Amino acid sequence: RMTMSDVVLHPQRKPAIRWLSGAVLHWVGVAVVAVLLWIVPATTSEFFTGQLGRFLVFGLAALGLDLIWGYTGQLSLGHAAFFGVGAYAAGLILAKTEWPALGLVAIAAGILLPAFVAFVMGRVLFYGNVVGAYFAIVTLLVSLILEQTAISTIHLTGGINGLYGMKPLILGPFAVDD
Repeated sequence: RMTMSDVVLHPQRKPAIRWLSGAVLHWVGVAVVAVLLWIVPATTSEFFTGQLGRFLVFGLAALGLDLIWGYTGQLSLGHAAFFGVGAYAAGLILAKTEWPALGLVAIAAGILLPAFVAFVMGRVLFYGNVVGAYFAIVTLLVSLILEQTAISTIHLTGGINGLYGMKPLILGPFAVDD
Protein backbone atom coordinates (compact mmCIF):
# COMPACT_ATOMS: atom_id res chain seq x y z
CA ARG A 1 0.00 0.00 0.00
CA MET A 2 1.42 3.45 -0.98
CA THR A 3 1.22 6.44 1.29
CA MET A 4 1.47 10.10 0.41
CA SER A 5 5.09 10.24 1.57
CA ASP A 6 5.98 7.43 -0.86
CA VAL A 7 4.58 9.44 -3.75
CA VAL A 8 6.31 12.69 -2.75
CA LEU A 9 9.69 11.12 -1.93
CA HIS A 10 9.75 8.54 -4.69
CA PRO A 11 13.19 8.74 -6.35
CA GLN A 12 11.84 8.44 -9.89
CA ARG A 13 9.51 11.43 -9.51
CA LYS A 14 12.10 13.93 -8.26
CA PRO A 15 14.15 14.34 -11.49
CA ALA A 16 11.05 15.12 -13.53
CA ILE A 17 10.17 18.06 -11.28
CA ARG A 18 13.71 19.19 -10.36
CA TRP A 19 14.11 21.35 -13.48
CA LEU A 20 11.20 23.47 -12.29
CA SER A 21 13.08 24.56 -9.19
CA GLY A 22 13.29 28.25 -8.34
CA ALA A 23 16.94 28.67 -9.37
CA VAL A 24 16.41 27.15 -12.81
CA LEU A 25 13.27 29.19 -13.46
CA HIS A 26 15.09 32.32 -12.32
CA TRP A 27 17.89 31.86 -14.84
CA VAL A 28 15.46 30.92 -17.59
CA GLY A 29 13.62 34.18 -16.88
CA VAL A 30 16.88 36.16 -16.93
CA ALA A 31 17.81 34.58 -20.27
CA VAL A 32 14.39 35.36 -21.79
CA VAL A 33 14.56 39.01 -20.66
CA ALA A 34 18.14 39.32 -21.99
CA VAL A 35 17.11 37.95 -25.39
CA LEU A 36 14.10 40.29 -25.52
CA LEU A 37 16.28 43.29 -24.64
CA TRP A 38 18.75 42.25 -27.33
CA ILE A 39 15.97 42.04 -29.93
CA VAL A 40 14.20 45.33 -29.04
CA PRO A 41 16.58 47.73 -30.86
CA ALA A 42 16.35 45.74 -34.09
CA THR A 43 12.57 45.39 -34.08
CA THR A 44 11.25 48.68 -32.69
CA SER A 45 11.61 52.38 -33.37
CA GLU A 46 14.52 54.46 -32.10
CA PHE A 47 12.12 56.43 -29.90
CA PHE A 48 10.78 53.29 -28.22
CA THR A 49 14.29 51.95 -27.65
CA GLY A 50 15.38 55.24 -26.06
CA GLN A 51 12.30 55.36 -23.84
CA LEU A 52 12.79 51.74 -22.76
CA GLY A 53 16.39 52.52 -21.84
CA ARG A 54 15.31 55.48 -19.74
CA PHE A 55 12.61 53.43 -18.02
CA LEU A 56 15.10 50.69 -17.20
CA VAL A 57 17.65 53.15 -15.79
CA PHE A 58 15.05 54.86 -13.61
CA GLY A 59 13.73 51.45 -12.57
CA LEU A 60 17.23 50.53 -11.46
CA ALA A 61 17.41 53.71 -9.38
CA ALA A 62 14.03 52.85 -7.83
CA LEU A 63 15.29 49.35 -6.99
CA GLY A 64 18.25 50.89 -5.17
CA LEU A 65 15.88 53.05 -3.13
CA ASP A 66 13.75 50.00 -2.42
CA LEU A 67 16.79 48.14 -1.10
CA ILE A 68 17.71 50.79 1.45
CA TRP A 69 14.16 51.73 2.45
CA GLY A 70 12.64 48.26 2.26
CA TYR A 71 15.35 46.24 3.97
CA THR A 72 16.73 48.72 6.49
CA GLY A 73 13.76 51.02 6.99
CA GLN A 74 15.97 54.07 6.38
CA LEU A 75 14.53 56.74 4.08
CA SER A 76 17.20 58.14 1.78
CA LEU A 77 16.05 61.54 0.54
CA GLY A 78 19.36 62.02 -1.24
CA HIS A 79 19.28 58.80 -3.19
CA ALA A 80 19.40 60.70 -6.47
CA ALA A 81 22.88 61.96 -5.54
CA PHE A 82 24.38 58.56 -6.39
CA PHE A 83 22.45 58.52 -9.64
CA GLY A 84 23.88 61.95 -10.46
CA VAL A 85 27.44 61.02 -9.48
CA GLY A 86 27.30 58.04 -11.84
CA ALA A 87 25.78 60.07 -14.65
CA TYR A 88 28.34 62.87 -14.31
CA ALA A 89 31.23 60.38 -14.04
CA ALA A 90 30.25 58.65 -17.29
CA GLY A 91 29.29 61.92 -18.97
CA LEU A 92 32.52 63.71 -18.10
CA ILE A 93 34.57 60.85 -19.47
CA LEU A 94 32.57 60.88 -22.71
CA ALA A 95 32.76 64.67 -23.03
CA LYS A 96 36.30 65.49 -21.90
CA THR A 97 38.55 62.58 -22.91
CA GLU A 98 39.91 60.90 -26.02
CA TRP A 99 40.60 57.39 -24.69
CA PRO A 100 40.27 54.49 -27.13
CA ALA A 101 38.20 52.20 -24.86
CA LEU A 102 35.92 55.08 -23.95
CA GLY A 103 32.68 53.11 -23.63
CA LEU A 104 33.96 50.59 -21.12
CA VAL A 105 35.79 53.24 -19.11
CA ALA A 106 32.67 55.42 -18.95
CA ILE A 107 30.49 52.51 -17.84
CA ALA A 108 33.05 51.42 -15.23
CA ALA A 109 33.33 54.97 -13.87
CA GLY A 110 29.55 55.33 -13.85
CA ILE A 111 29.32 52.24 -11.65
CA LEU A 112 32.44 52.39 -9.49
CA LEU A 113 32.49 56.08 -8.52
CA PRO A 114 28.95 56.18 -7.08
CA ALA A 115 29.59 52.82 -5.41
CA PHE A 116 32.64 54.31 -3.70
CA VAL A 117 30.74 57.45 -2.65
CA ALA A 118 27.90 55.29 -1.32
CA PHE A 119 30.37 53.07 0.54
CA VAL A 120 32.04 56.04 2.24
CA MET A 121 28.72 57.69 3.05
CA GLY A 122 27.20 54.43 4.28
CA ARG A 123 30.20 53.70 6.47
CA VAL A 124 30.00 57.12 8.08
CA LEU A 125 26.22 57.04 8.56
CA PHE A 126 25.76 53.44 9.65
CA TYR A 127 28.78 53.23 11.91
CA GLY A 128 27.89 56.65 13.32
CA ASN A 129 24.45 55.28 14.23
CA VAL A 130 22.66 57.97 12.24
CA VAL A 131 19.09 56.67 11.91
CA GLY A 132 15.54 57.82 11.36
CA ALA A 133 14.90 61.45 10.51
CA TYR A 134 18.57 62.32 10.96
CA PHE A 135 19.53 59.81 8.29
CA ALA A 136 17.01 61.34 5.88
CA ILE A 137 18.26 64.86 6.61
CA VAL A 138 21.93 63.95 6.16
CA THR A 139 21.26 62.16 2.86
CA LEU A 140 19.24 65.16 1.65
CA LEU A 141 22.11 67.49 2.61
CA VAL A 142 24.64 65.37 0.74
CA SER A 143 22.39 65.45 -2.31
CA LEU A 144 22.02 69.24 -2.11
CA ILE A 145 25.78 69.71 -1.66
CA LEU A 146 26.52 67.55 -4.70
CA GLU A 147 23.88 69.37 -6.74
CA GLN A 148 25.35 72.75 -5.81
CA THR A 149 28.83 71.50 -6.64
CA ALA A 150 27.66 70.36 -10.09
CA ILE A 151 25.99 73.71 -10.75
CA SER A 152 28.92 75.78 -9.44
CA THR A 153 31.66 74.07 -11.45
CA ILE A 154 30.61 75.58 -14.77
CA HIS A 155 33.98 74.93 -16.44
CA LEU A 156 33.69 71.20 -15.78
CA THR A 157 29.99 70.30 -15.73
CA GLY A 158 28.48 73.11 -17.77
CA GLY A 159 26.66 74.42 -14.70
CA ILE A 160 22.90 74.67 -14.99
CA ASN A 161 23.07 73.99 -18.75
CA GLY A 162 24.60 70.54 -18.18
CA LEU A 163 27.19 68.63 -20.16
CA TYR A 164 27.51 69.09 -23.90
CA GLY A 165 29.74 67.75 -26.64
CA MET A 166 29.65 64.15 -25.49
CA LYS A 167 30.92 61.52 -27.88
CA PRO A 168 28.70 58.50 -28.52
CA LEU A 169 29.05 55.57 -26.14
CA ILE A 170 30.65 52.85 -28.29
CA LEU A 171 30.63 49.23 -27.19
CA GLY A 172 32.00 47.02 -29.92
CA PRO A 173 29.72 47.28 -32.96
CA PHE A 174 27.05 49.23 -31.07
CA ALA A 175 26.94 52.99 -30.59
CA VAL A 176 24.57 54.83 -28.27
CA ASP A 177 24.18 58.41 -29.45
CA ASP A 178 21.13 59.82 -27.64
